[in-house]
Amino acid sequence: MHESSFRISPTHRLEWIRRREKRLRLEDGFLRAGVAGAYLPRVRVYVPHLPQERLSHSVPQCVAMALRSQGRDADAEALADLLRTDEDSGTPGERLEWLRPWGYRVSFPQELQFFRDGTLELNHRLQTGPVRLVYRWEEPWLRWVAEALEQGLPPILFVDLGRLCPAWRGLGQAHGVVLAGGDGRQAWIHDPARRDGPVRVGLSTLMDALLPGEPLGAVVSPGSRVPSPESPRTSRAGKTP
Repeated sequence: MHESSFRISPTHRLEWIRRREKRLRLEDGFLRAGVAGAYLPRVRVYVPHLPQERLSHSVPQCVAMALRSQGRDADAEALADLLRTDEDSGTPGERLEWLRPWGYRVSFPQELQFFRDGTLELNHRLQTGPVRLVYRWEEPWLRWVAEALEQGLPPILFVDLGRLCPAWRGLGQAHGVVLAGGDGRQAWIHDPARRDGPVRVGLSTLMDALLPGEPLGAVVSPGSRVPSPESPRTSRAGKTP
């Protein structure tokens, strides 16, 4: 993504500037993708773009976009209340499991996550210095996201905004985006920090931006016909005394 193509509202820009010193503390760092010939099939899923209104709401907004792409009405504010989104730290990806009691299907690439995290932990214990063990999670991950897209299910990815966008390099801000498609070595994403979408980014850039300690992705889809959760603020406001 070129710096000139990255645009956010002035309010969000000022808020990010104020939080520049609150960097992500990742002891083991990132595992670079670096897989030769990484590509995605030419596939696109229609996702209605929804810009986030609050800095901390990128993940709930991504969930709302993913659900709306599948014909399910969803409100980011209500989802943020349900997921207990924190104004400073946002929403950890694993909390999307909390949507299951509301009738949503939520799936993660659990096995990939287990082996990637295990590799990081083993490197930390061995303290091998410049020599590090690397679990090749990239190719299975590419197959996982490709299969989801081919089924019309846009994955939600948890990334570091500073690695994804050159304009914010080094910022260290946890962020969520929706993967809407692929085209060879390029990926189409909906970034809720942008006013418009989707935008095309390099596939290797997107993979390098995936956050350690977060799921390698999540797919949320409507399940049983359970009513969508309402925001506690909305439901209380609608009650008569």
